Order: sequence, then structure tokens, then C-alpha cells
Amino acid sequence: MLDIVKATFPGEDFDSDTIHLGCENTQSASSELACLWREAKTGLEETGTSILLADTTLVSLYKFCRRVQEVMSNTASNYNLSRLFTGIAFGAISSLLALSTLWSHINFLTADGLSFLTTLILYNIMMFASSYVEEEQQFWYWITACWFVVLHVMR
Repeated sequence: MLDIVKATFPGEDFDSDTIHLGCENTQSASSELACLWREAKTGLEETGTSILLADTTLVSLYKFCRRVQEVMSNTASNYNLSRLFTGIAFGAISSLLALSTLWSHINFLTADGLSFLTTLILYNIMMFASSYVEEEQQFWYWITACWFVVLHVMR
């Protein structure tokens, strides 16, 4: 876990031996994590090779792990929502414009028309999922495109 935090916050010194009293008063999440790690590291060094860790060391490790979990989960889902909504609006407008030109050419009562309509609706619903910016949407994009090619070739 420490390696991941170090990679996320490369400018922070996690290996320093300087301990500040009260890690809650630090200026940023990265300095708070570095402070909590230094407290836990000091406790581990004082315990040495003993199997039983002191209660204070366990508490320090627990506080560090919990705070890392909070910071890293916020980092992983820190999306620029205004750009996300702008992209969704552009996508919806372009889809409506494309559909308006195709509306008279597509018969939605056939198997491929119903497949197209169902996939279009489900794909648009999926755009509002939290995984919109992740890899899962790539799968659906390529599968849908391949499916329409198959339907076109079979026609």
C-alpha cells in the first residue's frame, strides 16, 4: 500500500524520520499520509522483530491504512464532471441528429431494427454509470459495431 501511495504522491517524503505532532493539522492529504506513515514506521522500528506489536503501533498502522483507503478511493473517482456532462450533451445531440437523418431508412419492426433500437437505448443508459470513463464502455462500443456489421452482411 505504501508503494502505491508513494507512486501517487512522488513529491512527498515518506522516508523522513521527522515526526510532527498531530497529523490532522497537515496542509494536504499527501502530507497527512506521510506523517501517519512516519508515526507507524517509528512504532514498527521500536517494536523491532517482535511478533506482538504494541497497541499504539497497531493503531498507527490502522489509521494510516484507513486514511490511505479514503484518499486513494477519492483519487480514483475524481472526475471532471463538467466535461463529462458536456461530452454527454454532445453525444446526445449528435445521436439525435444522426437518428433524424436515418429515421425514414430504418424499419424498427425488423429483427435488426429492434436490435439496433434496444442496443442504442441500453448503451445510452450505460453512459450514466460510474464506469463511463473506464474500459467497460470500450467493450460495448466494439461489440455493438461488430454486431451491426454482421447484421448488415447477413442482409
